[in-house]
Amino acid sequence: MNFLFIIQGEGRGHMTQALALKEFLEERKHGVSDVFIGRSRQREVPGFVYRQFSGKMNNFYSPNFIRKKNKKGINLTLSFIYNLFLAPLFLYEVFRLSYRIRKSEADIIVNFYDLIAGLAYFFSFSSKKFICISHHYYYLHPSSVTLPGNHLNKLFLKWHSRITSLKADKRIALSFQALADYSADRLFIAPPILRKELFDLISVNGERIVIYLLNEGFLNELFTWAKVHPDIFLDIYSKTTDSDQTVHENIRLMAPDSSFLTSLASCRALVCTAGFESVCEAAYLGKQIIVWPSEDHFEQELNALDAEKAGLAIKSDPVDMDRILQLSGLNENKSFKDWLNKKDAIFEKLLFGQ
Repeated sequence: MNFLFIIQGEGRGHMTQALALKEFLEERKHGVSDVFIGRSRQREVPGFVYRQFSGKMNNFYSPNFIRKKNKKGINLTLSFIYNLFLAPLFLYEVFRLSYRIRKSEADIIVNFYDLIAGLAYFFSFSSKKFICISHHYYYLHPSSVTLPGNHLNKLFLKWHSRITSLKADKRIALSFQALADYSADRLFIAPPILRKELFDLISVNGERIVIYLLNEGFLNELFTWAKVHPDIFLDIYSKTTDSDQTVHENIRLMAPDSSFLTSLASCRALVCTAGFESVCEAAYLGKQIIVWPSEDHFEQELNALDAEKAGLAIKSDPVDMDRILQLSGLNENKSFKDWLNKKDAIFEKLLFGQ
């Protein structure tokens, strides 16, 4: 079968999920004909993603968040105004992408949580199968973790998730742990889909601490802490740089790239903003994990609670770097690994079954 991927370009997780699914499909003699990835002036697609999808990459403009001045979180009001101003451009992209969907020879369209893609499929009037994949869909499940109050944030998250998956045949909700499907909403729970490269690594309990930051505004706090602890070595992955830099004797500052997994396999612990993919990768490798939600990022607050509930990570807001020094050794995470081992069978059924 032939697949067309559409990927949200905000954050690393959607891209690495697409790479992992590409590997899964190619192992089964299926192919990915075209890849469309959302872009904006606020973000760049990592080079390793372009390399893995060489010759198949196409870009389109897609909405994204505007960050706060301190670069520690998102400014929801400014994000709404900015994206509203660009609405004519996004409308053009909806119809341009819907045309490409109709003309594509792909059998199945897979959307990795992009808003433009959901609208484009809806207006394409295509009979092609439409499957949407993201951890975000987990929060549509009646049994998912939640925060008291935050009614507007909850509404926005659910509204956004439903628009990305308009007319979807299946919403595949990636989850830290097993949960019953909610077929009334075409919602199916699946294990994380992680890159094959991860499973070839040997995890060792090293000395360095790996840090992954969605927002580089936290860097100064880390630099200050590192000066007080010159014997602790940090590998910091942040989009603030395109090349490796040694900013202090005990800090390496790097762009998010394919070296991340290698560093993760040999580190002592992971400290990261509360995404999904990095936590899953570190949990598989048995690492100690502290998650640090970005400011005013409701989804990351939920992710942090969810990772704690699954027993994979500790939520710290603001981050307590001293706490990571009290954690040592590798975790077994047996139930998580057992859940991961069901991935192939579950995805075979969800992608190729009825």
